Amino acid sequence: MNTFIPPDWITPADEPDDENYARKLSRRTKRRELIRVRRGLYLPIAAWNGLQPWERFAIRIDAVHRTAHSEPVFCQRSAAQLLGIPVIDIPAFVDTLVGQDGGGRSSADVRRHRADLSKVHTIRVGGLIATSKLQTVRDLAVALPFPDAVAAMDRALSRLPLRGERNGKALLKKQVEISMSLLPYMSQQRRVQRVLDFADRLSGSPGESMSRAHMMRLGFPLPELQHEVRDSAGRIGIHGFLLEGPWTDR
Repeated sequence: MNTFIPPDWITPADEPDDENYARKLSRRTKRRELIRVRRGLYLPIAAWNGLQPWERFAIRIDAVHRTAHSEPVFCQRSAAQLLGIPVIDIPAFVDTLVGQDGGGRSSADVRRHRADLSKVHTIRVGGLIATSKLQTVRDLAVALPFPDAVAAMDRALSRLPLRGERNGKALLKKQVEISMSLLPYMSQQRRVQRVLDFADRLSGSPGESMSRAHMMRLGFPLPELQHEVRDSAGRIGIHGFLLEGPWTDR
């Protein structure tokens, strides 16, 4: 994924000597010159309209971070976005973890999940806190549709480092199984195990991962991944998918 540089926020604090600046921003929003992403955080409407869905998602995550009373822990698809794990279906809300005894309620744009924060493994990415790669893909395997969860798991098992990892090591399936065993419900553990059994670190892209999952669901034979094709002169190329015959003409 290409590096995304978000536009600068426009806030009432930009003009501290102008007592009416907040009202001016509100009027500009009504005139469709600005969009209010969260309270006190605005962007030019033209800049917002030019963004891809995943870029808007990244901006909304940053907005939740900036407006939180205490530093949030991002989880599930929000953590995946920060880590560079594929997010296929961009949600309309941001996922955060809160303690079991407090942390506020979910709202239209923030979904809060209660957890024992002392048992949560986190990583800091770009100044924000997210659940670790291991916990994120485990939680996604529980929460997401099977093809989306496979795309995330394949990427985490890959040897390519994620965002913020200098020398990140690929996850091992055994590590995911250990983390999976800590889930409180057997139904959750079975969902993770199903994704893990199907996952393959050789998948070359989220599209390949999802295609493979749909092939399985539709009863097609599973392909060999990243098959190298060679001739007498050397390597010709690599097939993302290779399906072997026998084939018959109709």
